[in-house]
Amino acid sequence: MFEFFKFGFLPGLFHLLFMATLPLAILFAVGDQYFLGGITFFLGAPLFRSLRNSSLGF
Repeated sequence: MFEFFKFGFLPGLFHLLFMATLPLAILFAVGDQYFLGGITFFLGAPLFRSLRNSSLGF
């Protein structure tokens, strides 16, 4: 888990949040909150991926 932070704090934080979007979306869906789970996955994953890539310089 701490391999995320080898390139710095912000890229590590954004990668950790990117990796947490799918489990959070699944937990929301299990709790019958499908809309919130969908928003978490379909908006959160691309957002955190782009933030991670921009902070790394890709």
